[in-house]
Amino acid sequence: MPKYLGNLCSLERLEFNNNSAVVKFPDFLHNLSGCAALTLQGLFARENKFTGSLSDEIQKFSSLKYLYLSRNHLNGSISEKLWDLPRLEYLDLSFNNLTVPSPYHLSNLSNLQLVDLRSCKLVGPRFPKWIQKLKNVTRLDLSNTGISDTTPLEFWDMSPSFLGNLNLSSNDISGTVPDLSSNFANDSEIDLSSNRFSGPIPNVSSSLSSLNLSRNNFTGGISFICQIVDGFLSFLDLSHNSLIGQLPDCLWHIKHLEVLNLGHNNLFGRIPPSVGSLIELKVLYLYENDFSGELPLSLKNCTSLKSLNLGANKFSRNVPVWIGENLSGCMFLS
Repeated sequence: MPKYLGNLCSLERLEFNNNSAVVKFPDFLHNLSGCAALTLQGLFARENKFTGSLSDEIQKFSSLKYLYLSRNHLNGSISEKLWDLPRLEYLDLSFNNLTVPSPYHLSNLSNLQLVDLRSCKLVGPRFPKWIQKLKNVTRLDLSNTGISDTTPLEFWDMSPSFLGNLNLSSNDISGTVPDLSSNFANDSEIDLSSNRFSGPIPNVSSSLSSLNLSRNNFTGGISFICQIVDGFLSFLDLSHNSLIGQLPDCLWHIKHLEVLNLGHNNLFGRIPPSVGSLIELKVLYLYENDFSGELPLSLKNCTSLKSLNLGANKFSRNVPVWIGENLSGCMFLS
């Protein structure tokens, strides 16, 4: 790496993405640690082959607001000096082999708005309490970070009306999920898939655009769908749970839905006629349930369908002719 980078005394943003340079990250920081370290606000170095650890050298970059180091080969424990950066707002260390210790103090974390630690390892395995101190965070991704615990109730209230993206998937988190009808901004996304959450699915906010609760131990019905009125929901995956009951006939409430996956549950009864109101639907998976009767005629209105899986149910009568006539764009049919 060129050493003159540290002499660029007006440097505010450096992008070094998607390269093949095998560089020790401490050396990379050292080359930058001249006067450029005092002015640099954004360091974007994603998808490289950086090795080594996130060293104490990071503390010299006191103006840093954006730090994106995802998809490198970083390893070891991150320096606690990272938490001393007073202006840090966006932190993405995802897809590295880094260990993230609990910060020894929290006074300088109040500005963080994005925290993405996907596939890093949090020191635990308890749920990190310091996360609850991030009152301004809008995007939080702790997926596949080795958490084995329940989520504290106060965690769900940590960011009223601000949280826009929450991903806790692929951990070993158990317990119930409280009411999710508030505390989320418009067009929010929640992914709690591949955990051990149990109990009934709570009410959810109409402002959600994506909800993934698949591969958990949720029980009870799915009547919460009827509470989503005039919302933005486009993705709903409740597959691989222990849900029971009928699919409620209120699907017009989620008219912008593009993906609906209810596969591998214990749902039964007929598919309600209101499924025909989902004219933007592209994926409909109802496989491995106990649905029965004929396919509703209204389903032919879903002309945007690309993938339709109704396998392993108890449907009867003939396969309707309109599947071939009206769903001509369908590429997968089971």
